[in-house]
Amino acid sequence: VVWVMNKAVALVEWLPYSRLGEIRFSWSDAVLLYGFLLLFLVWENTRKKAFFKYAVVLFLVFWGVRLGHDMYRMNQSKWMVLHQNGIPVQVFTEGHAALWHVQRVEDNRVDQLESGLTTAFGIIRNTRKKLDKAIYSFNGNRIWVYNDQNSAYLKEYEGEYIWLTNNEYLPFQLLTSLKSRPFFILDGSSSYYYKRSVKRVLKSLNLKFHDTSEGGAFVRSI
Repeated sequence: VVWVMNKAVALVEWLPYSRLGEIRFSWSDAVLLYGFLLLFLVWENTRKKAFFKYAVVLFLVFWGVRLGHDMYRMNQSKWMVLHQNGIPVQVFTEGHAALWHVQRVEDNRVDQLESGLTTAFGIIRNTRKKLDKAIYSFNGNRIWVYNDQNSAYLKEYEGEYIWLTNNEYLPFQLLTSLKSRPFFILDGSSSYYYKRSVKRVLKSLNLKFHDTSEGGAFVRSI
């Protein structure tokens, strides 16, 4: 039975426009599904009604859990900063839809990036935009996509987040005169040595930070 199911999945995945790659299973889903299959096989061999009843119950619980997960996801909106497929990305998600921004990405890597986001976060509808402005806002919070060409603005910035990418030069002396205490986000596009020196200074100033290379995607509910 399992062999037949695997072959059926492979066949459907091969069909044009199929999108089975977006179907995600948690550990609880897997346990319930395999429990159902095991009970169903036992019932098929023994024909005892008890095993059939247990199999039906597990099957119903499995779909109930799946629907619960989907309903929860549909009511969630998140803002994320991550380093996906070697590319710094900002993602706004609502349910299964996402709006994502990148600074620069080659056309031949767009599909790879979208596939990575789909696999990682179950995003089905992607809308791509370029990071074409320095400051973005959500729920009253502001994030500055920092670059060294506007480093002088550091002394005036009063937002909540600063996103550091691509080893952009950060004049440490200006950090001592910040008007606010922003949260710094560092991603994998910057070198280990760059991030090490930046984090050392941030720690000395008691400024909080998150490194996506060490802590994974930076996520906030919105």
